[in-house]
Amino acid sequence: MELDLNSRSAKWNREQTKRRDQAKRKIEAERRKRVAVAKAREELEALQTQKRVERLEEQERQQQQALEEQRLTGGIKYLQQLRPVPTSGDGDKITLPVSALEELNPQNALELGVFTFELSYDEPEATESWQRKTHAGVLEFVADEGTVGLPPKVAASLFQNAKQLPDNIRVRFVRLEKGKFASLQPRGDGFGERQIDFKHLLERSLKAHTTLTVGDVLFVRHGRETFEVVVAELKPEEAVNILNTDLEVAILPSESAARAKEAEKQLEEEAARAVSLAQQKEQWKADKMTQLTPEPSADEQRQVKVILRMPGGAQAPRRFLHSSPLLSIFEFVEALTGDEARNFQLAATYPRRIFGVDAADKSLQELGLNGRQEALFVEKIAIEESKAGSEAPTESQDVSEEQTLLPGSWREARQKLEKTLDEVSLG
Repeated sequence: MELDLNSRSAKWNREQTKRRDQAKRKIEAERRKRVAVAKAREELEALQTQKRVERLEEQERQQQQALEEQRLTGGIKYLQQLRPVPTSGDGDKITLPVSALEELNPQNALELGVFTFELSYDEPEATESWQRKTHAGVLEFVADEGTVGLPPKVAASLFQNAKQLPDNIRVRFVRLEKGKFASLQPRGDGFGERQIDFKHLLERSLKAHTTLTVGDVLFVRHGRETFEVVVAELKPEEAVNILNTDLEVAILPSESAARAKEAEKQLEEEAARAVSLAQQKEQWKADKMTQLTPEPSADEQRQVKVILRMPGGAQAPRRFLHSSPLLSIFEFVEALTGDEARNFQLAATYPRRIFGVDAADKSLQELGLNGRQEALFVEKIAIEESKAGSEAPTESQDVSEEQTLLPGSWREARQKLEKTLDEVSLG
């Protein structure tokens, strides 16, 4: 009977333990579930918050974009893809199809004053997104539909870096701030030694322009020659309207003069560096000389007088103990030359023996340099230097073209324009 009771008690205890374990597991499972639900809720709330922030940022970006568009265009909408064709006009005035005027008139574009347009295209082969822009006024609305007539100056400014001529360019109506300052740089040699009233020529050339854009190429014609001038800087913006405005103009030295000045500056900097290096080298030599192990006294035994024969022919004697390491002689070489020991080797003659820095820890006794007097030639070790990047840039690399290379049809238009300008100047 007692055995039966013990068995029942043990069974009851096992069942109780099992129920407690099950209850614990259930509680733990519910806890984990609550944690997972809370974490999922937090992640969802964080995601929703992030989306709200991104949505607000996108709305802000769109608002800023709309404000910038309003500033640039005055609310006038005109954006077309047009095929560029050459015209022989002077300055920056393009021709547009009559449909452009029909699109602009209902928007009261004339009330904003002069028409100005942004011309742009994407370079298809560029590794990064690259867009060239220039700006122009309008001459007439007489171009064939789907085309825009570009005079040589506009073509030179827009296509000067083009690997290939685009089929179409974007033409967009924009408003430009009045220009206050322009910095211009003549290309190549500029006007050289010619006695020319450049300011007068420039003023005459700018009269044919409505706009200027940083990077533009201007044509200045004089004496049957066309001189190119690059727009280097503009204020208050990188594209401005110069019609009926008091524009301050600064003329920079020509590209050739600027290169010569830069080369002179580099020479001066190199000379200053050379002087500084020479001073540092002399100081280094002086420091090395003071750090040398003192020479043994003349009456001390087991010493050798080493006479160094330098590359330039000079001789430098110094006494060393037989137990001194070869390093002590190399340190003397460093103090004499101002150059690191690894760039030298020591040579003894009859028979010829070579001692390098790899034997610096060995004593003179071990190396057989233990006579009363030893002569050693200090030889410079030739060190090959990488030629990569050491070649000076060729003239073709460093010097920009003095005349912008235009596509064939625009070259003809430019020649026609130059002929017309020459006839006008003679008349």
